[in-house]
Amino acid sequence: MAHQALNRAENAAERVWREVQEPAGYWFLGLSITYLVALFVWVFFRSHFPFVHIITRGDSRIYIHIALFGYKFGDPRVAFYPLYPIIIRVLSLLLFGRVSFGVAAISALIISGASSLWGIILLDRICRRYLNDQSRRLCLILWVLSPASVFLAVGYSMSLFLSFVMTGFLAAEDENWWSAGGNIALACLTWPLGYLAYLAIVAYCFSVVRRRPGYRLTLQLIGGLLLPLAAAGLYMTYFAIMFHDPLASLHAEQSNWQQHLIPIWQFPAFIAIMFVGSAGMPWFSLILSLSYVGLMASIIFYAFMLKDQRFPPLLKLYTGLILASILFRSSGMSIPRFLIAAFPLFLILADRYQSPKSHRWATILVFLYLNLMGTAIYMMGGPNF
Repeated sequence: MAHQALNRAENAAERVWREVQEPAGYWFLGLSITYLVALFVWVFFRSHFPFVHIITRGDSRIYIHIALFGYKFGDPRVAFYPLYPIIIRVLSLLLFGRVSFGVAAISALIISGASSLWGIILLDRICRRYLNDQSRRLCLILWVLSPASVFLAVGYSMSLFLSFVMTGFLAAEDENWWSAGGNIALACLTWPLGYLAYLAIVAYCFSVVRRRPGYRLTLQLIGGLLLPLAAAGLYMTYFAIMFHDPLASLHAEQSNWQQHLIPIWQFPAFIAIMFVGSAGMPWFSLILSLSYVGLMASIIFYAFMLKDQRFPPLLKLYTGLILASILFRSSGMSIPRFLIAAFPLFLILADRYQSPKSHRWATILVFLYLNLMGTAIYMMGGPNF
């Protein structure tokens, strides 16, 4: 009996290893490119800075500051969500027994690296459900070479957010509502786009109930749907107690980071204003231009995705909500991060360009070029897109 149990365990471990080794290889490739670019920038352009400062810029320093000092009344950093800095602080104490900038930066990088590894494993599982092997491999390559993939490797909350969203979506498709709701609740505490994932999950749940006569609203389904609301309620209660403003995060985002909802017909005027404001800043203008080109291309690919019956409504609705949030939001330089959050677009992109071979390689080379350029700009301290 013991021998049979050992054989089963070995077979299970072998299956798991076969499943994860390919996406792990792509993850290692993407991470290596990011850190090699960072090393190049540090050696030739920024050697007077500590290396950790090269790879922790922009929002990553804000998360580290929150991990060190928490939220303060009137601080614009209140706009940033709490789960990532909480995990940074906990990991710093567990690994080093203290919390300092350097320690928190290392912890942030560990969390982002581990989350991005888990995220690409989950993306591989999603691809296996809807794509053939050639398209699946291309999707993983494009994912690690995305122009904004640097934000999955450095101290940003994106990789953690996406790992929760992908886990939640896979659980929802398997109708494991507790797991789906719990993971989306954690996503809602990581990045505001988590609420869009929640809307997609709610719509998917109702579609499941509606298309199955006699399907009963179970405690698991109702409880799963309530978990994200409970998480949002706790978050708002904390701000109500601390700052007497349950919407302190939203208000800080609007007043300090100029993030507002705008009518969609004002979006072209907003683009014009952004370009006028970027006059005299060529790198800023370049990133802004590529961001809007990427947005237009994403809308086109989303139209292809809507026609494709292989992809489930859950992924289509989530992607549509992400794209709509860009068009209704006064945010220009954040577009690349929003687009990588719309991960289902990578599936349809890979599926359309997996053949012929010339198209596949042309797409990979374009992504590689944009990846190197975007990563170098970030490491140089350029526009925080």
